[in-house]
Amino acid sequence: MRKISGFGVLVMLVLFMGGCASTRMSEPRVSFADSSLRGEMLLTDFASVVNGGGLMEVQVTGRNKTSSYRLLEYRIEWFDADGILVPSVMTRWTKFPAFEKAGFSFSAVAPKPGVSDFRIIIRKAKQ
Repeated sequence: MRKISGFGVLVMLVLFMGGCASTRMSEPRVSFADSSLRGEMLLTDFASVVNGGGLMEVQVTGRNKTSSYRLLEYRIEWFDADGILVPSVMTRWTKFPAFEKAGFSFSAVAPKPGVSDFRIIIRKAKQ
């Protein structure tokens, strides 16, 4: 039987702990406006594609880490290739639920072709 060195045990422990870590991801185009949400909500997945009609689609998936239901809202600002804000009636606050200790997701489609970037802001819903 082979004996594992202290260094080997340390490496295995680090690998094990890394596997147990949260799946927090960073996406600079998605932000939490309310700083208290940063510790409570976890961004777990993000995707953006341009569909067959030339419209950009985005999907955000996250997780409410708390034991409390939260009503949140998001706002997406769309930008053209020059970084200019594309005016749209779709740029508004949209409510969505974040149930306790559960995942949440939302998706949106750009208002017109030619949109090449966006910014998503998430905050606690205003009553």
